[in-house]
Amino acid sequence: MAQKKRVGEIIQTVSLKNLNDITMTTGAITGIITIDIVKETFNVEVNKSAARNINDKIHELLLEVQESKTNTVVQQTGSVQNYSSADEILKFKELLDMGTSYIFYEYIVINV
Repeated sequence: MAQKKRVGEIIQTVSLKNLNDITMTTGAITGIITIDIVKETFNVEVNKSAARNINDKIHELLLEVQESKTNTVVQQTGSVQNYSSADEILKFKELLDMGTSYIFYEYIVINV
């Protein structure tokens, strides 16, 4: 968010962790985007079409961030391999059938 003055600018960044809500209201000529964060509320007044464009872009970016977080969680949980008890028993049986009782018992002691 930036505010131009006669001399200089004020630029403030809002952390997504502190973001509560973003709303837009429009009048005949101008639009106001209200950004509500934990500590305070900011109002940004611009012309109506700019308000719509800014509001659309903010919500588009928020959706992208949310989707990337969701995809990251899905990828992390998807990489966990679940073995059923039947699969484990079949592995033990195969080891025993191969005549490798030492490896079989070592595997059981380590993994069980």
